[in-house]
Amino acid sequence: MTGVDVTVREAIRFVACTELVEDGMHLSSDLALDSLNRVECRQAIEESLGIEIDDAEFDGVKTVGDAIRLAESKVGELRT
Repeated sequence: MTGVDVTVREAIRFVACTELVEDGMHLSSDLALDSLNRVECRQAIEESLGIEIDDAEFDGVKTVGDAIRLAESKVGELRT
């Protein structure tokens, strides 16, 4: 696991109030995150990693794995 991976999982765990967070889990159907929870999750990821994620970009995130890949791409943009 990467640092980004761990950070994203921790943010999702905190917002979803669960310990089990796997890449293929859907944020809405598996983790019961509503629109407000998704905003909280995005903000926690942004603050933890020092990145910015557009609302439209995060709207495309369906699974934990999607969130991890998006965050990794944003962190990669900071490094270039």
